[in-house]
Amino acid sequence: MKHNNLLIDKLFPITTSVNADDTLTIGNLNIHELARKFGTPLYIYDYETIKKIYNDFYNAFEMQYGEVDILYASKVFLNLPFAKLLHKLGVKFDVVSHGEMSMLIAAKIGLENAYFHGNNKTVEELGLAIKNNIGAIVIDNIEEIQIINEIAKNINIKQNVLVRVTPNIDPFTHEKTTTGLKDSKFGLSIEDRSAEDAISLISESSNISFRGIHAHLGSPINITDPYVKAIDKMFSFIKNICLDKYSLNVSEFSPGGGFGVVSEPDMDTPTIEEFAIAISNAIKFNCKKYGIDLPKMFIEPGRSLLARSAVSVYKVGTRKEIPNVRTYVSVDGGMADNIRPTLYDAKYYAIPVKDVYRKPEEIVTISGKYCESGDYLIKDIHLPKLTRDELIAMPMSGAYQLAMASNYNLAYKPAVILVHNNKSTLIRRRESISDIISLDEDIINIP
Repeated sequence: MKHNNLLIDKLFPITTSVNADDTLTIGNLNIHELARKFGTPLYIYDYETIKKIYNDFYNAFEMQYGEVDILYASKVFLNLPFAKLLHKLGVKFDVVSHGEMSMLIAAKIGLENAYFHGNNKTVEELGLAIKNNIGAIVIDNIEEIQIINEIAKNINIKQNVLVRVTPNIDPFTHEKTTTGLKDSKFGLSIEDRSAEDAISLISESSNISFRGIHAHLGSPINITDPYVKAIDKMFSFIKNICLDKYSLNVSEFSPGGGFGVVSEPDMDTPTIEEFAIAISNAIKFNCKKYGIDLPKMFIEPGRSLLARSAVSVYKVGTRKEIPNVRTYVSVDGGMADNIRPTLYDAKYYAIPVKDVYRKPEEIVTISGKYCESGDYLIKDIHLPKLTRDELIAMPMSGAYQLAMASNYNLAYKPAVILVHNNKSTLIRRRESISDIISLDEDIINIP
């Protein structure tokens, strides 16, 4: 009982509780009934959790620093209703593709509310961004500077840009999500002069307006020291290169984000306030040191903004007991809707939806239903003995899972609902075979 209460308190959406029938609820809605109505696998987002975490980030950084924008990484999960919901909260967007920009346009959200990132922006994507008044383009390589300048010149505007620098600071996270080291496809290195070459070319570009410097070290980052070290390097570059050598003022600055989030009940990671204090103090220290006015800051919380806001719900299927080796409990989802355990060894927890406080009896691996040995959701978790057709709920499911979902084995992508004001709203229906084959061209006469 104590362990499950700790999981609910630390990892589940903030409106999660256990009702009198010993069944999990979110926003006072019975998860078992929601699964009966919408089917499984099912993703349930909680509006109150989304709002609280956004406000926590905004208030912490505004209190410690001043003017700040919170950028939502569109790659976390984005569809029409979700984009509109986030926009109403005051969120701005980090976009990296034609699709993400087009989604915002379809949601009637002006691209002035977005920053365009990416290491390989196409000419078509840059044209779409610039012609739709993108807030700023974050330059990631030398080649795109000339393209941006030519497009902006052709429509007689000056395009705002920032330069993404690589400070070569180790964030001590997974190698597949480390982005601030010298050996990275992202950004322009401070150490090999490519960042300075970009600044030089921008200073000569007639239709580019330089706004500032950006870096992103990786994610998740569970200590504050890498941010402080990166900020020190970035401001040395700002002073010596941007200001003194090329006379380019910096009005915006971003240390990136990728803040660590509590994903295990006993995990020790800095709070939002501690991240805000460390980053704000480092920027203020460097501005004072070099006599620079405080620039506007924007941060990119990434997974930490949304992970806790959702749970995924699965139905138990088969068991396979291998004596003295392992017991597999298979569910009706897996790597097709959550590839993170397979890709990053991401760790998750789960509890039964009904009879929540049953005593754990065995250690099992929750495996998926797809044709890969690496298809699992949780390895070696202590659970009650689960039976066919009962439901389990897996917290911390709000970020990257749906965005990275696939049709492997022609799996249908799951339904997604939003819980708010004691009501559930379908925000993405379950995919069907009709949806999948709608993209196919039926060749009648095959030679």
